[in-house]
Amino acid sequence: MTSGKKLAVFDMDGTLYRSHESVVASTNRALKDFGLPEKPPEFLSSLIGEKMLDYCRIVAPELEGGKLNEFAALINKYDTGWLHEKGSLYPGALESLAALESDGFKLAICTHAGMDYAGIVLKSFGIIEKFDFIKTRDDGSSKTEQVAGLIGETGAEFAAMIGDREYDRQAAAENFIPFIWAKYGYGEFEVKDAHFIAVSAGEIAEIMLNPAFQAAAGLYSPVNLERVKAGKKLKRLGTRASVAFKPVYAALWDESDDTRLEAADVLGCIGKPAAEAVPKLAEMTRDPAMMVR
Repeated sequence: MTSGKKLAVFDMDGTLYRSHESVVASTNRALKDFGLPEKPPEFLSSLIGEKMLDYCRIVAPELEGGKLNEFAALINKYDTGWLHEKGSLYPGALESLAALESDGFKLAICTHAGMDYAGIVLKSFGIIEKFDFIKTRDDGSSKTEQVAGLIGETGAEFAAMIGDREYDRQAAAENFIPFIWAKYGYGEFEVKDAHFIAVSAGEIAEIMLNPAFQAAAGLYSPVNLERVKAGKKLKRLGTRASVAFKPVYAALWDESDDTRLEAADVLGCIGKPAAEAVPKLAEMTRDPAMMVR
């Protein structure tokens, strides 16, 4: 296992909180109050996770300026009133948070929601105390900037981002940390190249506590030596490194000869579960670096 300070950064809506039922109901109620036609649930669900005013502009392009702000406030009013009746945590979310907390992880929320709304959700479902940090849209920073700030503030030696949308994946990539895609959330057709996928919230801790996941985190480092170290750690895991197949396979295209060599070695240690890599490995017999060949 990774030693030192560890950080797990969670998106909220679509990752921990199953928000679409309350959001759909509150949005359509607000549209009705403004004399506008209701929108299909599938359309509204696909927008969950957008910044609030961006969400409102897409849902009600007819509204501008102060009216748009009034519309947003009305949605929030209905949504917070219906949290307990219509909203819920995803099954397994509590268990994953508890397992990570028990393992010594610092937990953080990084959401496009406002602090008032995030606080109400987290308090309503009894999990606000689990989070050491809560970052929202209120500070005006991007998710990438917020994740960078969290890593710096905690001095984390190992960090990962968990979310359901493409901008969650981008925040992880731009901070050189692994990303776990919450496939059960609202970005079903949005995220295309996630290396680690959770099909339920209960799988998040299972993935994060896996030695292969933690070893593979170094493959995302901009420092070649860290990528090489990650390869050596994964080799020691043998076939158990198969969990990290996707980032190891991606490392076959690395600019560093040493990293490509380590990645090829790891795939050899994984064995048959890495069979998908055979065509690329065959191509690498013509690699410019002799040791790689």
